[in-house]
Order: sequence, then structure tokens, then C-alpha cells
Amino acid sequence: MHAITEVNYTQGNREVGADFVLTKYDDLLMSEDYVGVIVKSVSIKQNHEDVRRQIRECEQPRPIEGGKKAIHLTEIWIITSKDITRNAKDSIHHEYKNTRIKFFDCEKLTQLIDRYYPAYWDFANIKINKYLQKQIDFINQLDQQHALVPAGVGKLDIPQHIIKIPKDAKRKFRSKQPKPTTLHEEIIKNRFVFVEGGMGSGKSELVRSAAKKLCDQQYTEDFKKVPYFTTYRELQNLDTPLISVINEIEQELNDDTKEIVIFIDGLDETQDDASQKVNFICSLAKELSEKLNTKLVVTSRTIHQEKLQEQIGKYFDHFEVSELSHSAIISFVERLCNNVKVSSKFRSDLENSPLMRALPRTPLSAILLGRLLSENVKELPSTLPELYSKYTELVLGRWDLQKGNGSEKEYETINRIVGSVAGHMLEHDLENLSLSEVTAIFKDYLSQRRTGQDPEALINSFLRKTEIIGYDEEKRTIFFKHKTFKEFFYATLKFQQTGLGAPIHEPFNIFWHGVEYFYLGIVRDAPERIEQISKIMPKDEMEELVKLSSFSDLLLAAYQTPYKVIEAAVSHAMLDTARLFLNSCTNQTGWLNHIPELQLLCLFTYHMRKAYSYDFFLPALHEAKIQTELDTNLSDATRNATLFFIDSVLAELNDKNAFISLVENHENSLHWAIKLGIEFTSKDSDFVNSATKKIAKKTAKAMRGNINLHKYILELQDTPINKRKDLSTNTSTKLEPINGA
Repeated sequence: MHAITEVNYTQGNREVGADFVLTKYDDLLMSEDYVGVIVKSVSIKQNHEDVRRQIRECEQPRPIEGGKKAIHLTEIWIITSKDITRNAKDSIHHEYKNTRIKFFDCEKLTQLIDRYYPAYWDFANIKINKYLQKQIDFINQLDQQHALVPAGVGKLDIPQHIIKIPKDAKRKFRSKQPKPTTLHEEIIKNRFVFVEGGMGSGKSELVRSAAKKLCDQQYTEDFKKVPYFTTYRELQNLDTPLISVINEIEQELNDDTKEIVIFIDGLDETQDDASQKVNFICSLAKELSEKLNTKLVVTSRTIHQEKLQEQIGKYFDHFEVSELSHSAIISFVERLCNNVKVSSKFRSDLENSPLMRALPRTPLSAILLGRLLSENVKELPSTLPELYSKYTELVLGRWDLQKGNGSEKEYETINRIVGSVAGHMLEHDLENLSLSEVTAIFKDYLSQRRTGQDPEALINSFLRKTEIIGYDEEKRTIFFKHKTFKEFFYATLKFQQTGLGAPIHEPFNIFWHGVEYFYLGIVRDAPERIEQISKIMPKDEMEELVKLSSFSDLLLAAYQTPYKVIEAAVSHAMLDTARLFLNSCTNQTGWLNHIPELQLLCLFTYHMRKAYSYDFFLPALHEAKIQTELDTNLSDATRNATLFFIDSVLAELNDKNAFISLVENHENSLHWAIKLGIEFTSKDSDFVNSATKKIAKKTAKAMRGNINLHKYILELQDTPINKRKDLSTNTSTKLEPINGA
């Protein structure tokens, strides 16, 4: 449009009513007018309150051109790609009779595009446009339902990256760290992509953003890809197999030049057995490999079972969501605090606080922390469960009470009932719950108590807790905006009902682990429970691996537990890891013995370093080392392996004494895998001391010209344990069977 001389995009936290501000030159008067543009993607009807709000806000003066100029809007355009009813136009004109308002519906838009931008129609055929619009509407609806940032702040994007997990990366010392990449780049390069991440790492936001990008017309034309977004739960409820859905999409698009990228979010969010889920997506990838015009992207919380990881790696390029930097979290917090500049002192205090060292560097953590700081919280929480506790107190109204608002009784009642709702949904594996079922839970709770509260009033208050609860008015269902809220409130309910005596329910199951984690974070001081969990006997090798890689999370959550119990648990964990390693090296059955011995040692070392490399565990690691040295019932092999795992974590924590006693006191009984492990682990951690130098020097000397030793070390590195005829021809270094020691 030749009269429009400038466009300012103001949507988000700069909106103040107008999504765009246009500068329109009046040729007759030789002056500039300013037009506020309100853009909608839905039909505008008489009761469209959001449009009225934006019109009212358009009356405020606003900065443009990066704040260099403040202007008043002289005209408002209301635009939608759908229709505008006659009643809506009349009502708005009547209500704002002194404001110049113009309406643009889909027909008017079409006429303007024909006149000013006819090349637009060359991008894609109408069938593709309709299909993409359906996908955009669906994904936008999910974005709105699960948005955790307050509406007044607008959309705040956190740039997210992923890191490739190379096949066998956890089994190789000194493996090269891949560079961060974007999901968009990997979708272009790869057919099958599996993305994993911890709780709150932003997996769903990541794939929704990627799917929306594929809906961009220019992107569709450039890369010939269209998305189909779904969830694992929805796939399980489909009446037809996914391949039939793909065939229907192909017919709908009527364009065989386009690839269909299938996004399956939330593999972890049902109670199905982990192996069943992995079998499903691998079978799906195998089936889709014959359809060359399809790609597949799957997300899940981290799956710790190495056997399942290996199975996924056969079909998928495997990635994990990158952690955010501390500076990225603080920058995001600043934006959530309405761009109030965080002082350099506070920034420094925050970066050095125990919270920032314990807090997962995830988008969800940043959002919760930002919301707390925006309320001028005086004391930072120490752990993630404490962050959730303060955040949920905020959104449920506890802090309103301190300001003289709200009702203590209402807060307490809703807090307890939310736990009942969360428990019902988790126990029955439900993603959402009908309003009638929620009403029944409220009425049942109140009928058994004389609180004198009105159920309808409480339910209405509950539905207004939009920071944690979403309400689908069309389906009349409620849902938690993030699975972690469900887990936290259920853990809260367990604590309210049973105190310290809640039954322990599958703490190393991917679906239930979060509940146990939050429960211990609420209890904080749980010596008996930690002892019980420490002694849980995993039912198989896969569960043993899950325990050794995730038990540390539970110990960190229960940080107020007497430290002697933490020390005992860490010592027990290190010994269990050593025993599992040695059993896998000597047994001829089981899954782990198909891995070469040195790769298996690397795998266990990787998990232990990742799990226990926290300053919190430093005294416990030292105590575990002393107890291992003093335990005369341990065989040389068991003692040496246990000390090796302890020292590997200490080296990661840059403890100057790591490996010294192991090398000085037990060098003659060290197996070659442990000797090589010391050398490689020290290089991985960029850790050097007298012990690592001594081992490196003696290893190099022993290998010089020794062909048999070279062959043996190659066996350690490359030959699966169950394929080796003899673990060692040297009886002085032969691994010892455990025999229950």
C-alpha cells in the first residue's frame, strides 16, 4: 500500500492494544497519521471482549521507532482472516463512536492481496494453505492452553538448542562433545529424530515451535515440508493406525512434492511400560522408512535404561535438549520482571546462590523463578521443589493473605483439593478431567467436612488459577499446564495425608520418579525413607542402571536429611555400581555383557559423574572412600572398582587427592580396565595430579613394544564381554567374581 510508509510490529509485551502500528502519509494534507492494527485469527462476534480491550488500550500514547518518538493513534483497523458479524461491527461502532474504526474480514483481505500482493497466491495451493492453517490453529491452541508466562507480559521466547548424542557416546572416554544445533536444522538433515530432556526442559515448546515454523508459507516452499503435530497419548487413542492418517493427509494435500514431518510429543506422559513405548516408536520408524516422503520427531523425558537407549539409536538420530546458560536464565528473569533491570549485585548473588547450582537450567525453572522475583520475594528457594512450593503458594493465593487479601480457609481447601485432582489424574493416567468430575471431587471433599464453603464459589476460584490450571470451555475439561504441577500437587497430597509415612511407589519408574522427587523435596528431612530407597533391589539390569543414574536427584531433594544418612546412601550407591559392573564383566547372562568391558566402565563412570558431581556430595564421597578402604570383607576387585567410581566423581569436582590412594595403595591389584579408566577419566575431566601422571607413564611404558598387551587392550575396548574367551590371561589382574561380597 503506497500510503503506508512504515510498519512497527508491537505484538507481545509492547502491544498496548495494537499488534502493529502503521505510519500512513496523507498526501492531501502532507502529514502523517498513525493506525493501530488489531489482528485476530478467529471470527469476531458481538461478545469479543478481547477486541474491546485492545481498542481501549489503543487510546494510550505509545513509543515507536525504538522509543525515539511517542505518538497517539488516529485510526484503528480490525483485521481477521475469518469473518466479522454485522452485530459486532454495529456494536463496536456504537460503543466507540468517536473513534475511527475500519474492519477487514477474509473477503476484504482477499481483495487487498489481489491488488497489492498477487504473488502471495504463488506460494502454495489452497489445499496446503487450509491444511497448514488447521495445524497452526491446533498448535496455537496448545500454546495458549499450556502458556506459563502471564498474559500481560506477552510471549517471551527462549532460544533453545539440542545436542546430538552420538551412538555409544556414553561408552567412550574422551568422546568429542558435539556442538549445539537447532531442531529445524536436524529435521532438514535427518529422517527420524528423538529428543529427550529432563522435567521442564522445554521439549513441548521446542517441537511446537518447530512445527509452527514448518507452517510458514515461505518455509514450506523452500524446504517442501509440512507438519502433523500430535502426542503419544492421542496416538494411543486413535481408531486407525498412524499410517492411515498419513495417507489421508497426502490425499488432503494433493501434492506429492511435500514431505510430512510427524511430531509426537510426550512419550513419557502415560503409564505404559517404557519398553512398550520404545517398541512402538521404533516399529513406527521402521514402518515409515518405506514411505520416503515422511519424517518423524519424538520427544520424551530422559530414558535411563541403556538397553532402550540402544534400541532408539538403531532407528533415530538421538538428541538431548541443551541446558540454558546462567546468563540466559537471568536475562529471561529480567524480562519476566517487566524489564526492571536486575542490579549487578543481585545478578552476582543469584549466579552464586545454592539455587543456581542446584536448579536445573531449564525454561520452566526460569519462568517460575522470574514469577517469584517479580513479586519481590525476599528469600530465594534452595532447591527445585522449594521453588515449586513458593510458586504454587503464590498462584493459589497464600501471598495475597499476607497482603490482607483472600481467605486462609479458601487457600487451604483449594490446595488440598488440587492435590486430590492431581492424584486422581495420575493414578488413572488422565491428561484432562471433565468439569463434572472436578465438581464431584470438590463436593465429595466438602461433604465430609464442615468448612461452610460453597462448592460453586470454590470451583470458580479454582478455575481462575490459570498459572497452573487450564480450562477448555468448549470441551468443558480442566488440565494441568505442565506435568510437573500434577506431580508436585500429588506429592503434596501424599504428605498432607500420611506425613513421613507415604508408601514408596516405583521411585525409579520414569512416570512416577517425579512424584517421589517432589515428595522428598517437601519432606526434606527423610532419613528412614532414604535408607529404604537406598536398599530397594532393582528387578533387572535396566532398573539397576536407572537407580544408579537417578538416585542422586532424590538425595538432593531431601537435603535436610541428617548427613550421615546421605553419606551412607552415597557409599551404598558407589558399592552397588561397582558390584553391577563386576557382575556384568563375569556373568555370561544378562544384557550388559554384550558391551565391551572398557565401554561398560565408561558408561557407568558417565552416569556416576553426572549424578554425583555436586559440592553437596563432596563430604559423602570422602566418607565413602574411607569406608571402602576399611571394609575388609571386600575383594580387591570390588574395592578397587568402588574407589575408582568415587575418585572419578572427585576428579570431576577437581579434588586434588582423587586417585592418589587408589594408585599408591592398590596399584599392583588394579585391573587393566581400571588403569585405563583412571587415565581416560582424568583427561575427560582435565584433571592432572601425581597419581594420574604415574598411571599414564607406567601404562605407556608397559605398552611399548608389547604386542600381546596391545591386543588385550583392543579386546577391552572393542570385544563384547560375552564374546571374549578369557577375561584376562594374567591371573594377577583377572577380575574377581563377587560371590556375594
